[in-house]
Amino acid sequence: MVERIIHLEVEGKGALGFDTGLSSQAFAQAKFAQSIVQEGRIVYPDGRVENWQASGVLEYKNGESPTMVIWGPAFPGERLDLLAADPARRDEALDALRYWIAARSGENGGPEAAGRIVPAGVLVVTRARETPCFPRGTILFSPERLTARCLQAEGEDRWREGAESLVNPELKKEAAVFTAGALLYRILAGQAPFPNRNPDLLHQDIREGVFLPARLAAPGLDGDLASLIDRAIAGVRNTPGSARAGSVRNGSARAGSGQASGAGGRPGLGDLAASLGPPGSGGAASFFRPLEEGEREELAEERAQFEKKRNLTVNTRRFVIRNSAILGGSLAAFAALILVIYSIAAGRKDLPTTRGMEPARVIEAYYSAFGELDHTMMDACVTNKAGKRDIEMVTNFFVLSRVRQAYEYIPDIMMPAQKWQDQGSPLTKSQVFGVTDLDIRQTGGDESAGQLRYRASYTLWIPAEADSSQDSGGEDAAPPLAGTTDGEAEQGRLPRGYPITDDITLVRRKGDWRISALEREGAL
Repeated sequence: MVERIIHLEVEGKGALGFDTGLSSQAFAQAKFAQSIVQEGRIVYPDGRVENWQASGVLEYKNGESPTMVIWGPAFPGERLDLLAADPARRDEALDALRYWIAARSGENGGPEAAGRIVPAGVLVVTRARETPCFPRGTILFSPERLTARCLQAEGEDRWREGAESLVNPELKKEAAVFTAGALLYRILAGQAPFPNRNPDLLHQDIREGVFLPARLAAPGLDGDLASLIDRAIAGVRNTPGSARAGSVRNGSARAGSGQASGAGGRPGLGDLAASLGPPGSGGAASFFRPLEEGEREELAEERAQFEKKRNLTVNTRRFVIRNSAILGGSLAAFAALILVIYSIAAGRKDLPTTRGMEPARVIEAYYSAFGELDHTMMDACVTNKAGKRDIEMVTNFFVLSRVRQAYEYIPDIMMPAQKWQDQGSPLTKSQVFGVTDLDIRQTGGDESAGQLRYRASYTLWIPAEADSSQDSGGEDAAPPLAGTTDGEAEQGRLPRGYPITDDITLVRRKGDWRISALEREGAL
C-alpha cells in the first residue's frame, strides 16, 4: 500500500508532500490546487505555535503512475496513527501521544491553534528524527483537506484505521479525549477498540460504545488507567453518569477498581495526562503488572463470556431496531411520496415567476435551479415546453431525494454542484448534481421585437451511480470531463461532469422574458 504523506526533495531541498493519488487531469478537474491555501499548525513542546502552508504542486512518481503532490516546507515527523499501530514502538508511540495530549489540552497553543484531530494527519517528531529546528515532541497538525485526500487515496483500510475508527463525529468538546482514549487503547492493547471493517457497523459501534473493555483487551493493565480509557471511548448515550454506563450496551465491564467504567462521565485530557505522566516518565510496560497463570485463564474465560453476551445483546437490539426502522421508514417514505406529489400538483398556483427579471437573469435562474432541485423555478423560466427533459430530470431527482431522506434518514443526500465546487470539489458521500462554470453570451435578436438569442456554456454534474440511467443522447453526446472515468468515479465517489452548450431563444410573454426554445450540444 502506497503511503501518501511523504518526505521528498524539491529542487535539492527537503520537503513534506501530500500525494493526492490523482493524475494531472483528475487533479485539474477536481480543482484540488485550491487546497494549497489551507494551513496546518506546528506546535512546539515549549508552547510556540507556527503556521504551516503548502508551497506548490508537482508531478511525482510515488507508485506505478505519476500523481500530483502538494508540497510544502520540510517537517521530519512521523504519523501518529502508524506509530500507535506498531507494536515494536509502543514506548515511542506513548510519548508521541503524551505530546499530542499536551498540545490538544490547551497548554501548548490550545485546540484552535492545534487544528483538527484526525490522527493520520498528525506528524510527531520522534527521538530518532529530531533536529535543531524541530525538537522531539514537535507536532504538525496537517491541513484537514490534504490529510483526507491522502488517506482516501491510500485506500478504505487506511481511511478507516487512521481516521474513522479513532474519531467520534458526534462529539465536539469531548472529541479530543475520545481520540486520545482510542489511541491509548491501540498502543496498550495492541488492537483498535473499534475494529469493524464495515463502515456502517463501525459508526454504530462508536456511537453505542461497543468495544471490549481495556482490562480484558490488555490483561494486566492498571485498573484505574483501564477504567479511564473505557470512559474516554464510551458511547455518546452512556456518559456522563448514565445508569447503564457499565453495561454490555457500551461495551464495558466492571473495571479493575471495582467501579463501573462509565461512572463519573467522560474524563478530560488532563485526567489522561495525569495518569500517563510527562513524556519519558515511563514506558508501556510500566502500566502492567505480571499475572499468574490462573489469573490469565480467568481473564480469558471472562473475555469469552463477555464477547458472547455482548454479541448476542447487540445483534438482538440492532435486529429489532433495523426491522422497526424498515416498517417505519416505509410508511414515512410513502407519506413523503404522497406529500411530494401533492406539493407538485397543489403548488402550481403558487409557481414563482420571472417578472422583472432581465433576460440573462432568467437564463441564470433556470440553470441555478438544477442544483437546488427547484423544478418549479425551471417551469417559471420556460414556455412552449422548452427544457421539458431537463425539468423531468430535476423532478425525478427531487422525488428520489425526498423519498430516500424519509426512508434512509439521510439529511444531505443531494449536494448542489456549485456548493461542491466552492468547497474545493472534495470526495463526498452526497450525490452531487447541478451546473457549474456557467457562461452566458448574447448572440442575436431584438429586444424591442420581444425576441433574443443567447448561448449558454456550462458543466453539468451527474451523480456517478445515476449517470448510467440517463439517456446517452446518441453519438453526439459529449464525453465526461477528464478525470471522471467510470473507474475513478466509483472508487473516488466523484460525480460525472459533462461540458454542454445550449442555444437559447427567449421571448417576451405578458411582459416577462421566458425561454421558448433550447437547442443543446453535448446533451446527456
